[in-house]
Parts: sequence; C-alpha cells; structure tokens
Amino acid sequence: MKIKFILLLLGLSPLSLWAANNCWIKDYELQFYDPNESKPELANFKFKVTEYLPAITDNKIPVIVYIPPISDIVTDRKTAQGLCSQGFAVFRSHGTVEYIPEWSQTKDKNRKQFLMQEMAKDLDFHERATQRTIRSIRAIFLQLKKHPQLQQNQIGCMGVSLGGLFCTIAAAQIDKIKATVVVTTGGDVPGIAAVSGLEVLKSIREERIKIFKLKNEREYYYLMKGHIPTDPIHSAGKIDPDNFLMIQSWNDDAVPTEYQESLAKLLGCKPYKNWLSLGHIATIILSATSYLSDIGDFFKSRLI
Repeated sequence: MKIKFILLLLGLSPLSLWAANNCWIKDYELQFYDPNESKPELANFKFKVTEYLPAITDNKIPVIVYIPPISDIVTDRKTAQGLCSQGFAVFRSHGTVEYIPEWSQTKDKNRKQFLMQEMAKDLDFHERATQRTIRSIRAIFLQLKKHPQLQQNQIGCMGVSLGGLFCTIAAAQIDKIKATVVVTTGGDVPGIAAVSGLEVLKSIREERIKIFKLKNEREYYYLMKGHIPTDPIHSAGKIDPDNFLMIQSWNDDAVPTEYQESLAKLLGCKPYKNWLSLGHIATIILSATSYLSDIGDFFKSRLI
C-alpha cells in the first residue's frame, strides 16, 4: 500500500520569513505520519526545516535537500544560503537526531550526564536517526508540491559528516535524488563509532563499554554492528558514481580518512581532494566557503 504522509506546517509567524542574499528564508516544522508503519517512533514525528528560495521567477528551479551533521552549526546556514544565491532552492532538514543536539548545547552538567547515559543505553538511536532522516527527505519532497516553480523529480542531496552518511543512503534508496554531494563522510558506521575521536562518539563509546562490560573497542564494534543494519557501504552498485561527489578530509580524527577512502572505492567514485582539507572541521568550513562554487557547478551539471 502506498505510504501516506500528513504534513503539517506548525508555528509559522511573520518572523519566520525573511530575505538574505536574494533568498527568501523560512523556518517551520513538518510532521511525518505513516499509519502503515509498525514502529511508533518512525510512524509519527516532527522535524524542523529551513527553506531557502531564490528571489527569482524562473520555472523549474533546481532543488537541493541539505542534511547537516549532528547539530545545527553556522556552516550549515552559510552553505544553504550560498547555494541559494547560486539559484538553487534549498531545504535544510534538521531535528531528526535525538539526544545529541541538546547534549552539545546544554551547560547543565547533570543534564548533560543524564543525556549521555540515555544515549549509551539506547543502542538503536543511530539506526532510528537514519530511518527518520530518510523519511524526512521523502516528506520534504511532498512539500515541494506547494512550489510549482521548483523541480519535482530531479533533486540534489548534500550532507556533511553524519548528514553525508544519511545522503548516501538516501541516494541509494530514493530515485528522485539525481545528484549527491557528501563532505567528510565514510562507510562502515560501527567501525567509525569504534575509533572516532569526535567528542560525542568517544563519550558514548566509553559509557557503553562500562554499561555493557565490554573489554575493548573490538567488542564495541561487534556490539554496534548488530544495531546498525543500514550503512553507506550497502549503497555500492545502487549509486551512479558520476553523479556522486565526495569531498574528503586528510588526517581526520572524527571520521577517519581510511573510512572515507574505503567508501569512495566501494562506490567507484573519484573523490574531490585538496591539500587544504586538513581535518574534519577545516574541510567542513572549506565546503561552505572555498569549495562552494565547485559544489554548485557539480549540481548544475546534473540537475539543470
């Protein structure tokens, strides 16, 4: 049976709509609802969207869905606005990952520790975030119908770090996605989780090793492998490498470079490499600034 969605625009106010860099920008919430979904946490949830529409009257404006990393950061806004100024309509989805945004923002030490313990005990929140994000992308596609001037069937997806992981999986599952750009993204998620130096992943790992009485990171890898069935490495053969751009980072401690390189090899794509891309954060910043023109050109060549 065809999945049905109910999209509700919630909490709109005059303050949620403004113009910047020749783009109209609007914040709102969408609600995903699928009565046929057996898992309640996937059947009905809300997520946040920021919409960037270029202030032009052209028909068939190309669309990019942008998936940020763990939490909303300034480079996400800069990237979305930059792509909008190049003539793309951008829909930035955020709010599908549980726990981590609040954990990263709260200054209450007790609350922070509580959230860390909740994350550590909840072995399935990684997979749940993936599935919720895929569903949020499908919901955004329905939202496009409210804008007849936008392309409806040839969509781009861009993701950074964890967002790139989600975009890779989405590109393999959703036919409407015709071009994909990922930044500092790798495959074999349990492997990344077992060795990543990113503060939140390292803290979760250390807490879980204590909770589940594991001996080492190898045992942690096998624990997580049983709880993360959806992985970018399973996208091989389902993505056209000519329509997939990977921007890799050197000496990356958050998503180790070898995991980025192995994913590129599996997908058969030639990565975009630059000697300036030293480290995870530096490469994300470059993708929002120096590399953004090349990213826009890549999308234009595939979507226009």
